[in-house]
Amino acid sequence: MKYVCSIFFLFLISCTESKNENLFPQYAAFIDQNISKTLPTKADHINYLETLFEFDQSLRDPEVKIELLKKHNFDTKSVEYQQYLNKMNQGDSITFFIAKKYLDLFGYPTFDLENYKAQSAVIAVALHQDYKKQRILFPFIYEAYKSGNIEEKRFSFLLNRMYDFKFGKRFVSNYTHTEQEKISQLIEELEIEN
Repeated sequence: MKYVCSIFFLFLISCTESKNENLFPQYAAFIDQNISKTLPTKADHINYLETLFEFDQSLRDPEVKIELLKKHNFDTKSVEYQQYLNKMNQGDSITFFIAKKYLDLFGYPTFDLENYKAQSAVIAVALHQDYKKQRILFPFIYEAYKSGNIEEKRFSFLLNRMYDFKFGKRFVSNYTHTEQEKISQLIEELEIEN
């Protein structure tokens, strides 16, 4: 039985990989990359994170979205628009697993990231996840913030997004906060202090 389950699991993985290659052919090699063996240098890590950012952003094309909505009289339930959203959601699931695998193996990057794409990769992926997946990535991101590897405004933006997903509304304060005070209050409201 153990062997049958193992074979079935491998079959599911191979089907998923084939499906991903068909959906995102330009990123097939990136998706299937064995990062425990292919990222020996800082430059490799930066390139990997840049590609993760580009993949994440490629899933969102506002022009295509608007064209589809106009084409179907802004009917968000049209088959074509739903296919666009489904592909984006599948891509977001893939970027989540890629980011999680990277963080599990290497942690949040502590080296100086030289460009916006590499700096923004993990945060961009987290912003496009549901609250449950954001919570999974949060400990890595929070540690990076506490270590000074993530800017306050970027971290605060993520926390605001998490608050919105959890409570269905944006965080609003009755008094002016410094960015640090806002972060502390959001962490308290979200009950996610590590």
